[in-house]
Amino acid sequence: ALPRPPAAPPRSVSLALSLSPARAERALLDARPPARSSQEDRNFIEALAEKGQQGEVSLKELNNLRVRIGGAAKSWLNNFIKKGNGVRVLVTLMWGRLLREPFGPADELIIHELLLSLKAVMNTKHGLTEAMSVAGVVDAITLCVAPHMPSEVCCIALNILAVLSFFSQHG
Repeated sequence: ALPRPPAAPPRSVSLALSLSPARAERALLDARPPARSSQEDRNFIEALAEKGQQGEVSLKELNNLRVRIGGAAKSWLNNFIKKGNGVRVLVTLMWGRLLREPFGPADELIIHELLLSLKAVMNTKHGLTEAMSVAGVVDAITLCVAPHMPSEVCCIALNILAVLSFFSQHG
């Protein structure tokens, strides 16, 4: 088997590498999405929770949420966790998809995005603490480890469960 060629850097990074340091920093800052107010973020989270209850949440919306969580400032992430009940919203969305009949490939992709979002939230102290305190988190993640789920989803779920059991008082 031939070795894989290295992946090309994102366009904004390759553009920044060809510029002077000052212009590179400016190009990377310009590539970031515009800042949002906390009210806009709260509305986004509430709309996502409402759509999830109706079963209408899209893969694109969840992908946007995961990207936003991964690149968010600490203050935004803390607001998402505490004021927005972010972990509870993610788990509610996960339960809605896990209990759906018939369970299809689109549901698997959405579960995958939800697990990645939960993992990103749990990469912070407040997120991990909140995840351990929300009822149903462990049960929902455990249901993601099933024969009908893709192996990547199972691996992410097992990693999250390992972290939760490691930091849990009960083991």
